[in-house]
Amino acid sequence: MSQYYNSQRITGMYVPNSREPFKLSQSKIDLFLECPRCFYLDRRLGVGRPPGFPFVLNATVDTLLKQEFDIYRANNTKHPLIEKYDIDAKPVQHSDCDYCNYVVSVVQASKTSEAQMNNQKIRAHIFISGRVQGVSFRQFTKEKAQELELVGWIRNLSDGRVEALIEGDKEKIGKLLTYLKQGPPLSKVEKIEVNYQKHQGE
Repeated sequence: MSQYYNSQRITGMYVPNSREPFKLSQSKIDLFLECPRCFYLDRRLGVGRPPGFPFVLNATVDTLLKQEFDIYRANNTKHPLIEKYDIDAKPVQHSDCDYCNYVVSVVQASKTSEAQMNNQKIRAHIFISGRVQGVSFRQFTKEKAQELELVGWIRNLSDGRVEALIEGDKEKIGKLLTYLKQGPPLSKVEKIEVNYQKHQGE
């Protein structure tokens, strides 16, 4: 990990008595709220938190394996690993299962029909659960939403979840949800709840 992690940074640090404004990103404000000592080490002494490269590798393998199983699930056939270890099972489709251990709950507003939602802009009220605070999840969401030309806001909740209200093209919001399932490298999304509503243009 040493070749990726510079434990003694010399740029972007706070310099006492400097007349220049000291800029902070949203993620650094989150870091201060989560751990003031970590923030001091990072911005004053240049000692940042070690990144979680091993977790990123594990998460990527997990995601790719789930996608691989989805192929066999769609074809209603056994995965080679299942056959290799002589397991009497095969992946099957299920309305409540997008990925095996991944739950996406979609709750549509009672006054919003499918016909109303097709081919027009919508609003999505989103709640994300899991390890989604202190891992730059809001910045990640903001950047993806801007790429997709979506508007709205996002915030942390006291119960550990992240809440977002997004407006824009229905198809683009669907793409954003796909991004949110994976999240930034250090996150681990366990559940996404989406309440689709009429577009307000706010």
